[in-house]
Amino acid sequence: VLEKKHSNLVNKLHERIECPVCLEIPETGPVFNCLNGHLVCSKCKSNSCPTCRDKMSEGRSLLAVTVLENIEHKCRNQQCDQLLPLAEIGAHRKVCTYRLIKCPATLCEDKVSFCSLIDHLMTDCSHSCAKEEKKIDDLTSMEGFFISYNVFEGEEYKTETFLWNGNYFFFNTITANGYWTFHVEMLGDEEECSKYRSQLVLHKYKDIEADDDYVYRFTGKPCSVEEEKDSKKETGLNVSNKMMTKLSRQVMKDDDDYDFKIS
Repeated sequence: VLEKKHSNLVNKLHERIECPVCLEIPETGPVFNCLNGHLVCSKCKSNSCPTCRDKMSEGRSLLAVTVLENIEHKCRNQQCDQLLPLAEIGAHRKVCTYRLIKCPATLCEDKVSFCSLIDHLMTDCSHSCAKEEKKIDDLTSMEGFFISYNVFEGEEYKTETFLWNGNYFFFNTITANGYWTFHVEMLGDEEECSKYRSQLVLHKYKDIEADDDYVYRFTGKPCSVEEEKDSKKETGLNVSNKMMTKLSRQVMKDDDDYDFKIS
């Protein structure tokens, strides 16, 4: 009986302090009230009360702030049903599996939930090799892998997705402003990414051992998939068009045609 009464009381408190405009429970004060006692959050406050249309005062409800500081708050990420104390909700959102992230594919601007990113790359993203090949390679038993290219400067390349030791990694190639950029991303936060190291080796097509002239290497932690795309472009391995021309085997007369491997 006491449990039911407590639950009813908490539900009633939620209803009372829910903003009638954005329909969200405020997480910080101030919470404003009109002369009739109706509440509205600070971001939705206007000259008139959204409930009774009376003039909105500058009155602030200390009771509402006390309530919001002591009740559990629902995570605002769609499909997440977690209820947590106010002191914990911010930390939860940073690792919530339903938090929105941008697709790692260079040309894709779609935002999807963290937990549905792989499904997006497999079925929806037109800039994903996984969708094109209808599979994701598991590299757990391999020491490394090769990607062979016969490509043109200025193209945008589809994102490669790999599985290693239960974690997903993404490989991107970008050509722009006279440079080639190669970088690895991981489906994880910064802390998880710091536990891994990736090594990229760019070399001539036939130089399998990567011990000939014009070999470029990068070793470092993978980027978090949540990092801003412009920032990720500046990480990883960066090589100028001039050096790419020297490294690549020209198989056609077109000066913009490159043939090389990255492992």
